[in-house]
Amino acid sequence: MFRMLKVLLVIVAGSLAVSCETADPVQRLPSISFAHKPAIRLDVGTIETVSTYVSPLKAPNVEHQFSVTPEDALRQWAKDRLVAVGMAGRAVFTITKASVRVDNLKRTEGVRGVFTTDQAERYTADIEAVIEVKDAGAQGTGYAEARVSLSRTIAENATLHEREKFWFDLTRDVANNFDSEMESVIKRHLVNWLR
Repeated sequence: MFRMLKVLLVIVAGSLAVSCETADPVQRLPSISFAHKPAIRLDVGTIETVSTYVSPLKAPNVEHQFSVTPEDALRQWAKDRLVAVGMAGRAVFTITKASVRVDNLKRTEGVRGVFTTDQAERYTADIEAVIEVKDAGAQGTGYAEARVSLSRTIAENATLHEREKFWFDLTRDVANNFDSEMESVIKRHLVNWLR
């Protein structure tokens, strides 16, 4: 009887411990959008978005771990900003690079290291894309290319939620830099197709 009571107490205590655990709430991050920016109106009949970038899916690349990858952000950029307003020809927006690489940083060693919070990792986002205008009649063909790189570091004691927010912010910020760069390049190199 005593043994049965002891087993029952262990089961009840275990159940209480499990019920007291709280799952991490799911972090709700905003979407990355460029819909608030004015459309880039191209004198073409259609606009196609393609990607030639293939993630290695292994270290030091980590973009495949992101909830919103740089490639996702570039696809959204093309969807939100590029608009076909012509009758003929086509534009192809090609994502050629959308990577994020992580490098471990040197940490403080010894007793001092116990009391120091170091920046543990450097993340570098590199994105590149090309817009080609083809078959546009008398205007011929056009080409515009933008490349952007952005690096940030994160502390060794970052929580999972802080890390996910850091990844999102890095993707958003490199995509915003790309937006500015590509708009500038389009105005220089595709001026004949802007309407």
